[in-house]
Amino acid sequence: MSDYDDTNRGVLFKQEDKTNEKAPDYKGKFNYKGSEFNLAGWVQVGKNSGKPFLKIIVDDFVPQEKTESAEILPADIPF
Repeated sequence: MSDYDDTNRGVLFKQEDKTNEKAPDYKGKFNYKGSEFNLAGWVQVGKNSGKPFLKIIVDDFVPQEKTESAEILPADIPF
């Protein structure tokens, strides 16, 4: 077990291999009070200001149970 406490912390990673233009520009996870959530972010530009901003969506994260013999494939990762 790690000594690092990631409670109320998260991370977003830039998606270099987007498959379509509607896919998120960033994906990651966030821990809020011990519960895990998926994050997705899109870089957008304000209509009036013309300034870039990051729009973020949060989804519930339900970790899958792992067995010792199970192999985790990229398609099994929830984001």
